[in-house]
This record gives sequence, C-alpha cells and structure tokens, in this order.
Amino acid sequence: MSKKNEAKSTFDVWSIEFTTTQLLILTIVTAAIYYAFSLFSDGFYQHDEAAHYISMRSFWYQPDIILGNWAKPGYKLFYVIPSLAGPLAVTFLNCLFSAFTAYFVYKIAKELKLSNALMAFVLMASQPLWIQLVFRNYSEIPTAFLLSVGLWFFFRKQWIWTSLVISYLTLLRQEFYVIGAIFAVFLIVEKQWKLIPLMAVFPLMIHVWGWMVTDDPLYLITSTMGTASTYKDAYPRLGFDHYFKMISTISGPLVILLFLLSLRFIWKEKWKPGYTLLAVSIIYFLIHSLFNWQGVKVGASTGGNLRYLTVIAPTLSLLAVFALEKWISASKRETVDWIIAGAYVLVALLFLSHSHNNIVFTPEKDLKPFFFTLIFAASLFFIPKKWLMYSLLATQIAYLFFMVEPYKRSPEDVAMKQVVDWAEKNHLFDKPTMTQHTLFYYFTGKVQQELGPQNFNNIIRETVDEAPKGTIIFWDSHYSYRPQLRPTSLPHTYFLENKDKFKPLGQFLSNDQRFGVLVFEKL
Repeated sequence: MSKKNEAKSTFDVWSIEFTTTQLLILTIVTAAIYYAFSLFSDGFYQHDEAAHYISMRSFWYQPDIILGNWAKPGYKLFYVIPSLAGPLAVTFLNCLFSAFTAYFVYKIAKELKLSNALMAFVLMASQPLWIQLVFRNYSEIPTAFLLSVGLWFFFRKQWIWTSLVISYLTLLRQEFYVIGAIFAVFLIVEKQWKLIPLMAVFPLMIHVWGWMVTDDPLYLITSTMGTASTYKDAYPRLGFDHYFKMISTISGPLVILLFLLSLRFIWKEKWKPGYTLLAVSIIYFLIHSLFNWQGVKVGASTGGNLRYLTVIAPTLSLLAVFALEKWISASKRETVDWIIAGAYVLVALLFLSHSHNNIVFTPEKDLKPFFFTLIFAASLFFIPKKWLMYSLLATQIAYLFFMVEPYKRSPEDVAMKQVVDWAEKNHLFDKPTMTQHTLFYYFTGKVQQELGPQNFNNIIRETVDEAPKGTIIFWDSHYSYRPQLRPTSLPHTYFLENKDKFKPLGQFLSNDQRFGVLVFEKL
C-alpha cells in the first residue's frame, strides 16, 4: 500500500459522516455521561457555583441582581427559568451546553473539511478541567458553547449571525469586547462594515437596563471600571507565566501537544481558518495572562482561576485535530517536530510534575502528568498510523481515569451543612438572620427574600448596627471578614468583646480546623 493510501485508510473510522440524528444522539449520550458524573461529584469546585445558583433564583425577586460583571446577565438569562425547577434542572442544562459545544466543534470540523471530525468531538468533550466543570454553574461553559456557535457561523460566512453572537458574548465575558473589536476590523476589510452596529445590540440593551436601574447614563463604563477597581487587589496576581504553566492541567497534555504542533502546520500550509482559531485562542489567553502580571497591574486581579481558560477549549480542540490530521498524512517527521515534542516532555518533567489545588501547583510531587505527556509524544512518533487514533484515545481515557477525580465536599462545606441543619432544628430561621456565606442559602434551598425581609447577607458595621434585637448572626471565618472588599466588615472579636450586645449561641469547627462558624444573637 502506498503511503498516500495508507494515510487515507487511517481516517476510515474517524471520518464517518454522522447524520444530524446520529450526531444528536451522540451529543445527548455525552450530556447523560456528564450528568452521571455529577452524581458522584457532590463537592464544589468553588463556592461561586452555589452563589450563581442563588443569583439565578433571586432574579425573580430582584431582576437587576443579574446585572454586573460578576453576575454576567448574558449568562444568567439562560438559567432564570430552569432555576425554578431546582439545582438538578440547572445541572442538566449545564450538561447540555457542554455536550452541544462538542456538537458544534464537530460541525465546524466538517465545515473546515477536516477528515477526522469525530476526534474533534472527542478532544473537545474529554478535556480534564472541562469534564470537572461541565455540570457546574459557571459562565465559562455557555460562553464556550456560544463561541463554538459563533465560529460555526463565521466559517459559514454568515456574518449577521456571527456579529450577533459576538455581541451577546460580551455579556458573558468582557474579553470578547477585544475580540469583537478585531472582528469589526475584519468586517471592514470584507466590506461588511454596515454590520458593525449589530455588535452593539446586546451591550446597548444591558446598558439601557442598567441606566434605568442606577440612573447612571454611563452605566456600562462605570460598571466595568467599578469591577476592575473593586477587584484590583482583592486576589493575588500569580504572574504573567501562570497560565503558561497551568494550561496542560486545564486542557490536558494531548490537546496542548497537538496545539503546539499545529503552529508549524498552519505556518507551512497558510491555513486561513487556523489564523482565526489562533487569534481567538491567543488573544483570550494573553488577556488573562496580563490580568495576572505582577509587574504591571492590568484590570481586575483574578487569582489565577483555571476555569477561565476553558472558554477556549473549542478553538484548542479544532487546532489539535487539524494538527493530528496533518501529522498522519505527513510523509515524514521534521526536525522541528522532534524539538517541539521533546521540549514539551522536558517541561512536563521539570515544571509540571506536581499535584495542584485547582489554582497552582503544590509542592507534592506527581509524576503522572509527565508520564502521560511522554506516552502521548511517543505515540505520535512511534505508533503506526493506522493505530495512532486508537492509541491516543486509549491513553486519553487512561489519563482521565487517573487525573480526573470527583470533587467531594470539603470540611468547610460539611461544616456549613451542619450549621444549616442545626439552625433549622432550633427554628433560628424564624428570626431575623444575618450571614455572609453562600452555602448558607444553598443548603437551605432558599434565597435571601424567601428567608424574610429581615435577612441580611452582609455582615458589616452598618447592617449589624441597624439589625433589630433578636437577629441571629452567622459569622464565618471564610467570607465574613474581608476588609479589602468590604472595609467595614467585622472580625469575630468584635462580637466576643461586646458581650452586652451579642449572646453566643453556638460554634462549629471543620474537621481540618481551618474553618469555623460562630453564631450570635443580638441583644
């Protein structure tokens, strides 16, 4: 068999043309697998997922609560109705958004005439951090979904729909203002400049809504600048190189290795779609690298949160599958390929062979990432072409088995559940309450308004002074005292030192003794 025919035969299974019905079935099965995994992962990646759920439910009592950069109105509008059916309904909607992101990645791969579109679906659906977040309440999942939809319209040259999707994306993540500005230049080059106003449609709608609520004619600008100012120093900046080091834990070594190899193929073949995918990936990546730059403080500090980078999972998957196709069809391996793969394996050995805490690497050694990186690289160079896809898939499954573990409730989460159960048993919710911890509402299953008009969610000097006698104050060591965010927040010593004003009712300490809750009644 000639090399040309041999290369062609390797695509026979992976180039199966799915009908729409078959692709939908695959997508629904993927969503069901995600949902099943959620049943074994009852802990939290971060408490924000509980806070976002409470925000969705609170919309029905206070619609403007979903305004602002943290709440992200474009994200919450998808969920305010499903949230009425409870957390499981929201979880399943998250799984659908996640699975349909892979659906559109497959559609884009077919649109770009990539032979192994099924592998594009697989690489999208199986990125490690993506799997951990697919069912959780974060804006990154629907953002990645809409990005895949927007790219599908873009590559089909449906500029009107592309403009509207980018416009809406700015309501989920403000980084898309930058990407939108570049797309506007593209429209000018394509002599489609009349469509540029479409990209202002959704930001304008939110601006008008915010203006009506706040009486601020510059609402959108004020809101954006206010968020940047509030969070400028709220969290540590972990360095410009932070995401360069952590990207393998986010997308997995296979996708990143193939992404690096794709750079040569894009350059060599002048593959225009690759320039688009690279532009979106690199711009988004560098924006977040800038946010973590310690030398120059740009924008809000994000604390190096890894989930932000899941937004570009679709673009990385498409670039990876393009590289894989060109790799299989290439007649020989170039020296630069050996250098790229060797350098990546060496980096994995020297810098990435540690456990991580979902933000940074910890001192604890973990050589599994290095070994899997080595296996992926060796497979590319030494596995026969006709078996390469299967080898990579088997290794990817093994990697996920060893590296992706369900999140269990932390000692803090368990302690908060104990607090809520104790409060319910002692009928403390019949009285005015004051709390700062998101899980307080999440575990009660009620939002602030459902706990009564005398419930306060800010333990600060002003609310404590104004609270009526008999108010139950649930002070916790995680959220209650944050003077950088809330200058008038109160330490627990304030309540202990004013015994004539506050009566201790109970205290709870987590099993690891790193978190505690003190309960007081205002006298």
